[in-house]
Amino acid sequence: MEIKESPFFQDFAYNIMTGEEFKAFLVQAKELANSGEPEGHLERLIKAKTRTVQIDYYLSTGLKTLLVLTAHLVRAGEPRAKEKQALQKYLLEIKNLEGSHEDEE
Repeated sequence: MEIKESPFFQDFAYNIMTGEEFKAFLVQAKELANSGEPEGHLERLIKAKTRTVQIDYYLSTGLKTLLVLTAHLVRAGEPRAKEKQALQKYLLEIKNLEGSHEDEE
């Protein structure tokens, strides 16, 4: 299964995550991609020494892809409106992609 990161997540990973958190994300994503979890939106946590990161994934068996959608630090005021909007946009796009993929089969 392929793992694809959204621009929102890439920005978060590059600017906010520590190296330790990013390594934990890589392990977590690989495990999720091969886990047999039910298809759909998944929320997972990464607990580091001083903070916790929440990552939103979407597992699509039809697209054979684990999509890494958004992420934020677990704290008051998070997730912010910008992240909520991005997540909704990505989920809608995925549903449309899955629908067009099913039509092709």
